[in-house]
Amino acid sequence: MDLQYLILGLLRSQQPAVFSREWFARSREDLLDIATALRQEPPDLKHKFLDAIMAKASGGATAIGLSGLISMFGTTSKGTSIAALSGAAANTAKLYWLGSIIGGGVTAGSFLLIILTFGIGYFFLRWWKGMPREEN
Repeated sequence: MDLQYLILGLLRSQQPAVFSREWFARSREDLLDIATALRQEPPDLKHKFLDAIMAKASGGATAIGLSGLISMFGTTSKGTSIAALSGAAANTAKLYWLGSIIGGGVTAGSFLLIILTFGIGYFFLRWWKGMPREEN
């Protein structure tokens, strides 16, 4: 293992270490193997795929749920219920309503929606990764 020789070489300081692309590639593979061994979970494609699906689904469900809640309870500045609107007017009204929470408009609402969906998707991804997995 080249990592051992690098550490010993650096500790002894007798000979400078030579770094090449091949050395970095081998070291990366060694470090990934060590990380996999420490996590004690197999690096298979099925788990990565399920993790990605979980993150996307929870983020999408957050966006849809938030949009539904805003439609049910939100009103425009003129007093019209957002649920009574349709199409682009409804989407714009929802983003304005969401943006007004932080004192902005459509751009602030879009930004807040992205942050919320990403944050909740990331939270559920971490929660999902903590769940026990069945061994095949």
